Amino acid sequence: MQRSTVARDGYRRVLGVGEFRVLFAALTVSMAGTVLASLALAVLVYERTRSPALSALTFAFGFIPYLVGGVLLSGLADRVPPRALMTTCDLLRACLFAAMAVPGVPVTVLLALLFAGGLIAPVFSGAQSALLPDILGEGDGYVLGRSLLRIVAQSTQILGYALGGVLLLIVAPRTMLIIDALSFIASAALIRLLIERRPARARARVASAGHGLRIMWRNPALRRLLAFQALVPAFAVVPEALAIPYVTDLGRPAAAAGLLLWALPAGTITGELLAGRFVADDRRRRLIVPFAAVVSLAQIGFVFRPGTALGALLLVISGLGFAYTLGLDAVLLQRIPVPLRGQGLAVASALPMFTQGLGFAVAGAAAEYIAPSTVIWVGACLALTVILSIGASAHRPPRPARRGRSADHAVDADAGR
Repeated sequence: MQRSTVARDGYRRVLGVGEFRVLFAALTVSMAGTVLASLALAVLVYERTRSPALSALTFAFGFIPYLVGGVLLSGLADRVPPRALMTTCDLLRACLFAAMAVPGVPVTVLLALLFAGGLIAPVFSGAQSALLPDILGEGDGYVLGRSLLRIVAQSTQILGYALGGVLLLIVAPRTMLIIDALSFIASAALIRLLIERRPARARARVASAGHGLRIMWRNPALRRLLAFQALVPAFAVVPEALAIPYVTDLGRPAAAAGLLLWALPAGTITGELLAGRFVADDRRRRLIVPFAAVVSLAQIGFVFRPGTALGALLLVISGLGFAYTLGLDAVLLQRIPVPLRGQGLAVASALPMFTQGLGFAVAGAAAEYIAPSTVIWVGACLALTVILSIGASAHRPPRPARRGRSADHAVDADAGR
């Protein structure tokens, strides 16, 4: 087994680990294909139906299934060997997107196939996250590895939608769906050929996903951490959800919203890189709440209805606060029992995806009755309240296990019942 004891080493050291480079490359390829496909599918649905609502629903279906898959299927991440599970997930998604490219597929079937792909995504994410400590160690290496994978996701969204807009002028939407299917095949091949085979993490071969969820739910500190993980992003996406109505309310053309849509991901990438490079692991844990507060405090500035340039600057600053995720990753890994690590990390990945989709929907509904700028700053105030009320638990050290029965042993015993 390849293992790296990375401690306060930078991103360069993490990228120096061969198996992590494989995961990094596989995710880059599949994410690029997925971003292109999501844009192509929205265009394809609109061309078929001329319905803005159904076209927008294709984006929502990229978020909603995460919670369902994270709850119902996340147990597979601990009960199936990680390489086999990740390869299977990629191949299944390749089949789903290839089926979407078949001419004449009804729109309802397209949406059903997209929903099925969303169910699979958190299972892959949980298996991948749980594999990182085996490859990079459980200290700073894991945190920086997770950070790099998030940066891949953010960067491919920024570049992918721009590239997708150009490609759609040249190729048909179905061609981009085929490209996405091929990207999943490439990812599966990289993982199958270059990732070492490891056994399943859970010792008990048969145990329900619900049983693992109940074990985690009985841990109050873990419940608060997962709530923090889910709620902060849900409020943070409000400016993105309302970017177009916000700029048009200022009297600017809708195209000016592009600057606001670019700003938050750009700040997020910058914040993660700076925190990963210059802030030590123990300090990142202590700064979880202050960093998260920056996300909301910057957005409260929309109370002054800033122009697009100043609004974009506020969102860049807000994005910098997402450096809190590095400290939160470390604490979550510490809190989740090892036999449930894959399931726990799958749920931790699924929750913010779902709540961000919910945040988009609620913000849009509120903006039907309230000025977009008001929705943004009120949402930021609510987020700050959440951060201060439940965030303090994010960096408390865990209580020592009761004598004679560690948390992991307790999970193993429970899982075998």
